[in-house]
Amino acid sequence: MSNINFDLYNLFYIVANTGNISKAAEALYISQPAVTQSIHKLEEQLGGTLFYRVPKGVVLTEEGKKLYDYIKESIEIIDNAENKFSQYINLEEGTIRIRCGRSFGTKILYKAMLEFSKVFPKIKIDVSTGELTSEAINNLSKGKCDMVIFKDTGEELPNNVDRIEGYEEELCFYCSKKYYDEHPVKEYSDLEKCDLILPSKVSNTGKALFEFAKNNNFNLPIKFEISSSDAREFFAINDMGIAVGLKSLIKDDIDSGKLIQLKFEKDLPKLKASIAILKGNIASFATLKLLDFIMDVIEEY
Repeated sequence: MSNINFDLYNLFYIVANTGNISKAAEALYISQPAVTQSIHKLEEQLGGTLFYRVPKGVVLTEEGKKLYDYIKESIEIIDNAENKFSQYINLEEGTIRIRCGRSFGTKILYKAMLEFSKVFPKIKIDVSTGELTSEAINNLSKGKCDMVIFKDTGEELPNNVDRIEGYEEELCFYCSKKYYDEHPVKEYSDLEKCDLILPSKVSNTGKALFEFAKNNNFNLPIKFEISSSDAREFFAINDMGIAVGLKSLIKDDIDSGKLIQLKFEKDLPKLKASIAILKGNIASFATLKLLDFIMDVIEEY
């Protein structure tokens, strides 16, 4: 059967459930003769009788019962699918899978998540950190996640991925007051005599940092190579040396006096943050709505 009329099967399903032509007509908002005519049309297509009349309405024939068992399951699946779709569209259900660096973009993301979850508490947000940008973008293009927040170095993205420019993060050197008193730093070249707590040279932050050092003729001998910004901050607070990181993440400790931001005549390079999502209508409605919240936070940033 190449041309299936789903309206006829839906009508058959409702007549079977109600056991009454007039009740089925009321449920379908059509006339009783239209219901009867549609049943006859379906019986002609199938080559058999589906109902027989009884004083209080209609009853399924044996053939009709067999058809009903198949139709019932199919229509319930369609109804459930419609309900699920409606829940996703109305943000009553769903999961947003996000990939980002261990520290980069997290402050913006977490603030947006907080506000988003107040409005849409039933949406689950799955955040994974520490994945390489290239791997995260590749997983996004394959539909394995919904959003990537990354340090944007201008790399080319897959054809099905959109780049949304976000904001810039400020890098800074910092240390405890005790360490600074013992190792006063006035120029970048003074760092060469200090214990430095830095990220790997192959990380995006490390690449930007060491390129800056090279262009400004000073060296950065690493004593502690630590990828985690939280760990670098911990070591610095405990007087172990001078660390580098995003100013936004250590601002509270600077304000409280736990850490000192080192000031130089020339600022460190700023790092650009961008957001990647799937293009067009491929991105889920929940992802696009969370993106709105993120962009609102960025405007306040």
